[in-house]
Amino acid sequence: MTAPAGTVPEAPTGWAAPPAEDVAAAVAASRAAAADAAVTARHPGLPGLALVLDVDRLRTALAALVPPEVAATAVVERLRVKPGASVRAGVRLEGPDGRSPRVLVTARAADDWEAKARKEVDAARRAELPACVEPATRVLLAPAAADRALRGLARLRPDTGLAVRRPREARGGGDVVATTLSYNPGRRWVGRLDPAPGTDGTSLLVRRHADGDAEVLPWVPGRPWAPADGTDAVRARLVEHAAGRHDGHPGAAAEARRRLERAVTAAVGGLGVLDDGWASRAGQLLPRLRARLAHEPLAPAHGDLSPDQVVVGPDGRLHVLDWDRAGLLPRGWDAASWDAAQRATTAAAQPVPLGGAGRPSGAVVAAAHLVRAVEPFRRRHPAWPDAVEDLLAVAEDALGGAR
Repeated sequence: MTAPAGTVPEAPTGWAAPPAEDVAAAVAASRAAAADAAVTARHPGLPGLALVLDVDRLRTALAALVPPEVAATAVVERLRVKPGASVRAGVRLEGPDGRSPRVLVTARAADDWEAKARKEVDAARRAELPACVEPATRVLLAPAAADRALRGLARLRPDTGLAVRRPREARGGGDVVATTLSYNPGRRWVGRLDPAPGTDGTSLLVRRHADGDAEVLPWVPGRPWAPADGTDAVRARLVEHAAGRHDGHPGAAAEARRRLERAVTAAVGGLGVLDDGWASRAGQLLPRLRARLAHEPLAPAHGDLSPDQVVVGPDGRLHVLDWDRAGLLPRGWDAASWDAAQRATTAAAQPVPLGGAGRPSGAVVAAAHLVRAVEPFRRRHPAWPDAVEDLLAVAEDALGGAR
């Protein structure tokens, strides 16, 4: 029945307004979809980018590689766009056996598509791995083990449940079964090696890098750190480990400053892949940031501290993981990095577990947030434009406001 003129119709019986957080999430998702479309429009020579950013199209394409019910679980975990050249994405799947295999999705520009796609397909076949091609969008899909930049990964057959020969860097023991923990296409694979059924040994953590380096460490079981665990142990563990993890040669400080300058400069370029306005704002910060960072005192640091790097073992002992970026950095870097990492992801906010020690300056806060400013897009944060804006705004405020 139509309500009389001038009156407000009543809501249907049983109807309730959606929770405010659901409305906010829907608005953020709408902004993210619009921003994805804008990024796609910036890169017309990479039609595969639109496929990667559209989860329904991506899942349809993946159904040519894996069973449709597995393809339907696809989530992009990592994404990197090289303007005018390529798109590389790491996609996580959920299998019926409880495993979470990763897929490498590569999209290329027209000029080198045929030659490079042929090489990648041939490499996958030599490793006895499947691969499929979407010619219309110049997209190649293959298991992460086919990533040619990560030598030796194919031999591990991660996430298949197959027992394989223990890699050379993991000496002593029998066959192992590899499980992926994280995968950054063309950059790094992190996984756990468990003793194959019927063999002895302990589990190991393995990291394979694109430069050919491989690290093997004892596997540390446990749970994430929580504020109730206290901060003193985190501080103590950082001090204990960080001091011995940087090169003390006379040129180490100068090289550390150059490395940080390259990182903040690269962040501006990364924002330029997404939006000219963001890149312009970040670029305006660079002169002041460089000048102030040049005078910041340096100290040994973890380099990439975030809540998921701090684990409490079954015995209550605290462990800080993933030291591959450790070295000399401006004092207070780890505290600033902890905050920036949470802003860049969907992780629930946790207080910095360092107390008043190593309180970062404005320049350090700005640098730590700027170098992570592109991560929400690359990690497919559901509200990535808002997260990028947040990181950039923190950097601006830390330097005394945008100019």
